[in-house]
Order: sequence, then C-alpha cells, then structure tokens
Amino acid sequence: MGFRHDINGLRAIAVIAVVLFHFQVPGFGAGYLGVDIFFVISGFLMAAILMRGLDADSGGAGSSCGRFMWHGPVVLFRRCWCSYRSCCS
Repeated sequence: MGFRHDINGLRAIAVIAVVLFHFQVPGFGAGYLGVDIFFVISGFLMAAILMRGLDADSGGAGSSCGRFMWHGPVVLFRRCWCSYRSCCS
C-alpha cells in the first residue's frame, strides 16, 4: 500500500473539524467526531501495516508483528511511568 491521498484528505478533514471546534466556530460543536474519525483512520493504517508485515514474515517471534506486540506495550509502559513520576513526585 503506497501513499493514499484519499486517506490523507480524510485525516485533514478530521483535523480541521477539531481545530474549528476549539476556535468555537458555530456549527462545529462536535469536535470529538473529528478525533474519532482520526483514530479510526489511524487504526486502519496500523492494521494494514501489521497485516503487510505478517504477509512478509512467517509470523514467528522475530517477525515485525512479534516485535510490535512486544515493544509496543513496553514503550507505552515506559511513557506512562515517566509521566506518572513527573506528575506525582
């Protein structure tokens, strides 16, 4: 999957909706809808990247999906721990 202009356009619309909501432009009272759209598009892109990695690999522990499934939670835990320590110390 190469660069998709249609998905990039949808992401731009979602970001614009959120920005207009924060500037309190009349008619844009549902800024959270833009955030939801952005998350759905991001999830689609991440799933496509993972599926492409599974197709390329055997799916073992050394695969890109296996590395993602291990390192993703580790990085998330580290970031949460650092945020907790900086806020609550």
